[in-house]
Amino acid sequence: MTLLEQSPASASVYGALRKLGGSERTVGYYYAAYGIQLALEQPQRMVLVTKWLQPDIAKKYETTSAAVERGIRLLIHHMWKAQTPDWQALFPNDRRPTVSELFPVVVDFIRKCSITASQL
Repeated sequence: MTLLEQSPASASVYGALRKLGGSERTVGYYYAAYGIQLALEQPQRMVLVTKWLQPDIAKKYETTSAAVERGIRLLIHHMWKAQTPDWQALFPNDRRPTVSELFPVVVDFIRKCSITASQL
């Protein structure tokens, strides 16, 4: 399975990550996108990100949970440095969020964007 595979449903996830300053150049971008898609389908997965969500991401991409976490942390670092207006609205303080903090906020952001887009 390649990193570039995406379903039509995941297009909004990739778009949201780009709006937040994410880049396709980091492997964590694809890890996070898949994890967010899983969390959108089953919100209870966000309760145990390191025990439930990261192992599923690692299984899909045939890597380890540690590599998944490291990749997503690198993605967070790049998004934090980019400081897009959307990122600043979601994370207004100067502290970089953890992997576990990122997922619920981005899932909520995508849900709100979807509702807004469907109302137009």
